[in-house]
Amino acid sequence: MTRVLLLFTVALFFLLSQTTLLPMLLPHYFKPELLLLLVVYLCLTEEVVRGACLAWGIGLLLDSCGGTHFGLHATIYLSIFIIGRSSVQALNTESPLLLLVMVFCASLLQSGLLILFGIFADLQRLFPLLLQRATFQGSINVLTAFMLITLIAALQRRFSPRLVIPGFAHLRTEIHGA
Repeated sequence: MTRVLLLFTVALFFLLSQTTLLPMLLPHYFKPELLLLLVVYLCLTEEVVRGACLAWGIGLLLDSCGGTHFGLHATIYLSIFIIGRSSVQALNTESPLLLLVMVFCASLLQSGLLILFGIFADLQRLFPLLLQRATFQGSINVLTAFMLITLIAALQRRFSPRLVIPGFAHLRTEIHGA
């Protein structure tokens, strides 16, 4: 239960950062989707039921703060979690490179699902914009994920080298190996 509350607190922090802090600091076209990064992290570390509930809740949280169609992002994040979770079953989920590849693929999948579900949500006029922006947004998300991984590694080395963060066990071996 503590882990779920911690992840939901991180989701709230990412939501506030994504909706208030980052738009003031960055141009409007450089908007990393921090909640999508968290959903990809859930794909790699959480069990299916807990991760699906968290992904759906994160999507509802995003929808409640700025979505015109309530449930659209919840459905998209849940779909991304299910597809991502089923695709990483035979892979090493401790790899930071896998996290970056999954972030890029999830960004493309998110744009595709927005187009697909846009039929139901009346987003057809955004179709060309979403296709054009998908790869650019994927690149921004990968760059942000790389910066977050680097920040987590630095913070873990500095403040709590014995703390085990699921999905970042490779950081611990680098610490003991050095």
